[in-house]
Amino acid sequence: MKQSVLTPGRVSLLMYRGTPYLCGYGRINGERRRKSIHGCILSQDLSVLNLVIMKKGKKVSKAPKIQRLVTPLTLQRKRARIADKKKRILRKSLKLLIIGSFSLLD
Repeated sequence: MKQSVLTPGRVSLLMYRGTPYLCGYGRINGERRRKSIHGCILSQDLSVLNLVIMKKGKKVSKAPKIQRLVTPLTLQRKRARIADKKKRILRKSLKLLIIGSFSLLD
């Protein structure tokens, strides 16, 4: 069924190379081939009709900053863990600095 043919029956059309319904024929330099095509209007002479049902769904919307809305507790724990690690490193470096200064005095 060709969408541009507005008849209920079959029509014989001259088709050129590159037309979607003209496959597998090696036409050369503008040579055309006559092919019988059914129109897009439905009628009683059709015994079988292959259809694809298209269901229009919801539009996909991107939710920005969804991670902040979903996992604030996880992020809070992660940030606290990183802050504790930085404090430990600072304490350790200060302790080494103090011990090093006392060893220099001895």
